[in-house]
Amino acid sequence: MATRQAVLATLTMLAREYAGTVTEEKADLWLAALEDVSDVALAAAVATVIKTHTGGFIPPVAVIREAAGANALPAIDAGRLLREIDRLGEHNPATGWQSPSVEVVRQIKGDAVADAYAAAGGPERLFEGGATTREIAAREFAQEMAAQVKTRGAAALLPPAAPAVPQLAAGPAAAEIEAPAAEPFDWCAALATSAPVQDFANLELLAAAAHALAAKYLARKRAAP
Repeated sequence: MATRQAVLATLTMLAREYAGTVTEEKADLWLAALEDVSDVALAAAVATVIKTHTGGFIPPVAVIREAAGANALPAIDAGRLLREIDRLGEHNPATGWQSPSVEVVRQIKGDAVADAYAAAGGPERLFEGGATTREIAAREFAQEMAAQVKTRGAAALLPPAAPAVPQLAAGPAAAEIEAPAAEPFDWCAALATSAPVQDFANLELLAAAAHALAAKYLARKRAAP
């Protein structure tokens, strides 16, 4: 991301070569427009523009972006992408290799790749059809991916963000739990009977059950005379 200092230096340099006024408002606009351009790329772009721009006024920021290569779409290696997709499949002892469904591709590769995969016919045409069908489907996949990148930009090639890990509510203070109860409280027995044992394969369920039992324990302790 271009820094404000670099943007101001760019505008100052351009103002020495071309007519125009540099204002804080213009600097803010340029800073926002150049958020995906590094300071190094910005400096190189300014040098190029000064050599090639023949207008009499400070060029619009779009010219700087073009010179920095920020408007160029990323290259798409559709063949490599299809190989990566096929590796997401699994082996079925009865039928052999099964290429992944659209849903699996969406989870791993994101919406853009999954949409292109589905539009090209999914596993049935891209991996399981005859040679001619697979070749045609691969070309369609490449075209669909190009359309996705044109619409979504470089983000189309990025995997989906990992889901946030749920945070459990804070349990009671350790000092409260360790205090003696009015009568013995059998934690092991209570925990063993609070849910079927097999349910505790889910650690979050186990933590929630322990949290609930702790709350019951405190309620009993506070109610005791």
